[in-house]
Amino acid sequence: MINKTNPAVLVLLLMFSAIILLPSSSPAYQNEVKGTIGTGSGDSATTDVKLRGFEIEYNRFFTDVKAGDYPYGVSEFLQHPSYLGGGIQTASSKTEDKLGFDSAEADAFFTKVGGMYYIRGGDTATGLGLTISSGEVETDYYFGGFWAGAEDEDVKRFTFRANQYLKKDLRLEFSIADEKLDGSDTGGGAWEYDQRIVSIGASALLQNKFWLSGRLFNGERDYELALDEDIEGFEFTGGFYPNQKIGVFLHLEKETFDAGPSEEETSTMAVEGDFYFNENMHLDAMLSLINIDPSPGVNDIDLTVLEITFGYMF
Repeated sequence: MINKTNPAVLVLLLMFSAIILLPSSSPAYQNEVKGTIGTGSGDSATTDVKLRGFEIEYNRFFTDVKAGDYPYGVSEFLQHPSYLGGGIQTASSKTEDKLGFDSAEADAFFTKVGGMYYIRGGDTATGLGLTISSGEVETDYYFGGFWAGAEDEDVKRFTFRANQYLKKDLRLEFSIADEKLDGSDTGGGAWEYDQRIVSIGASALLQNKFWLSGRLFNGERDYELALDEDIEGFEFTGGFYPNQKIGVFLHLEKETFDAGPSEEETSTMAVEGDFYFNENMHLDAMLSLINIDPSPGVNDIDLTVLEITFGYMF
């Protein structure tokens, strides 16, 4: 059974500990703790959707990360320290038809461990990283207010990443992400797929004020007993740092799953603001507008999602 502990309590404890127990700022740190709360809602012509989620993450850097004469938010990007870390993530959703007759409630729980090691330093550093995560998604279906069955899915993910700095503020990025899912339901049905997505991208800081990053990705999802899906898309982020403490960003993303006769397309536009109280403490807010077009002739789903992240470095 998935743990449904109230995530707001954990984030409040994190913030209280950081502000009360660790109030002093320092120009260097080797530890980072982040907690994120997410909430969202949306609908289509026939359904209503509600979302919520929580994530907490810890990273340990091998060397000091120091503040400099650049925005606090890019310290790790410019200094590229090696690190190890891990985290947990929970999420839940409820989809209900507008008449309130049919509904589906899903809960997910994931854990992850990973890191990045830079095999040579300097302005042209090379980094190799690996992240491993696993989790479970449980979905209960209701019909007329009565339980009508359930699904259980086990998910495992392995992501290899390589970073190559061409200079201190320009980085090329490559990744291979593998995912394996095994699912079953109370009616005795079973399904599984293997997925691989390859991406290439770059990130850059221009004139210590302007942030640009983007990536293209392509892959395939292979089902055991169904049509395979081709996956492709892109992500782009543009940002501006008016001073050391504030960053504002615009994110654009598009992802397409093509299974031959049907095609699902997800488009996301998000605005983000990141405020640093000092070198060691920051609060980030992101508002996302998401459109999901399941396939031709099926109603689109429009979602609005708000994510709040509190981070402390020490």
